[in-house]
Amino acid sequence: MKEKKLNILLLNKTLFNPIFPARPAIIEIYGKDLPSFGHKVTWICPGKIKKIIKKKIYDVDLYIIPLRSHKKSVIIKIFNLISMSIKQYKLIKKLNQNSSFDIIQARNSVFNILVSLIISKTKKIPFLYQITFINRDNNFQSEDRNIINLLLEKLTNIFHYKLIKQADFIFPISLLMKRYLVVNKFLDEQKIYPLPMGVNHKSFFPSHNIEDLKKKYNLDNNKVFIYIGTMVKSRKLDLIIRAFHYVKKEINNTKLLMIGDGRGKDELKELSLVLNLDKDVIFTGQVPYSEIPKYISLADIGLCPIAPNFIYKMSSPTKMLEYMACEKPVIGNREILEIASVISKSGGGILVDFDEKSFYLGMIKLARDAELIKKMGSYGRDWVIKNRSYEMMAKKIEEIYFQLIHRFYSNHSKLKQKSESVH
Repeated sequence: MKEKKLNILLLNKTLFNPIFPARPAIIEIYGKDLPSFGHKVTWICPGKIKKIIKKKIYDVDLYIIPLRSHKKSVIIKIFNLISMSIKQYKLIKKLNQNSSFDIIQARNSVFNILVSLIISKTKKIPFLYQITFINRDNNFQSEDRNIINLLLEKLTNIFHYKLIKQADFIFPISLLMKRYLVVNKFLDEQKIYPLPMGVNHKSFFPSHNIEDLKKKYNLDNNKVFIYIGTMVKSRKLDLIIRAFHYVKKEINNTKLLMIGDGRGKDELKELSLVLNLDKDVIFTGQVPYSEIPKYISLADIGLCPIAPNFIYKMSSPTKMLEYMACEKPVIGNREILEIASVISKSGGGILVDFDEKSFYLGMIKLARDAELIKKMGSYGRDWVIKNRSYEMMAKKIEEIYFQLIHRFYSNHSKLKQKSESVH
């Protein structure tokens, strides 16, 4: 069975962005590693386009399906997603005629699950589901949201878990999420394997070709902190701006690089201005995935603040592992199980509480100890190479695929024999 080369179809929820075409795990595992093992991988994702487009990206065929903007209305959103799903289903049927898929895998979407289940049942192939975030069952705490939208979201959430139970296998993003799915949603523990974030240590390593970037951002002779990620209000990133404000009072030659974009970026810029940090907190905007190692190499210390709310507590932060692969010590908050586990096991950073004082103390401690920065950076890289290499994770996924296909077809063969014996 392991000699067979698989034809894998991946349905991705994230809107296509040419600068950052998919999440790092998708790019590395499904764009590079699995194709390098000889498997054929096809991605389908939505995009702000008018007609279906095919692209060749990394080593996969990528199909982008038109998805209209739905703004704030959940009703319009559902209508647009149904329309997109119909186009998606028709495309998959057409693709399957030319080259039969062995596996279909969906990610973070009720509508992708529906399409996958239909394909799985009609074409008799295994369906896997990857889930990287979980919405709280009761979202009625928000007073400024439309009650109809909230009700529709709640119904969608209920429907979501009913559909997940029909998946042949599930990849949650963390061990904590697996526990939640088993205990709270009564899913079968035997068909769940946590798939946390990893890193491509062959691409993420300390870069020395960064002099131009240093000059561009005026970073010479400074201790540099870095944050990489989406900037939205729910992440409470004002915490690190305020912590840096206190650091700056004690160590003047320091800078904070903020890499990324999001609806909360303007508020963070405004806060930096109010605190007289506008020349020291540098917002670069979104950076192409291939350039991120260079930006991390500009820094001395990586910041990984994750707000300990219901959704983020189950997360697995990519930024933490990317910092570590580039030999940068990490300051992260212990309320997130994944951060606490990785930093404790690796020795690649400092654990603090999720408040500005704790982050400030951690930042000061590392900024004043060059030897500790070097030691923790080395520990971190060694650990991620041994434990979180995407290539290693891709081999585990490949193993699960083969086991699942073998079990899937064995079960179908038994059911067929049983049906024939009855007749």
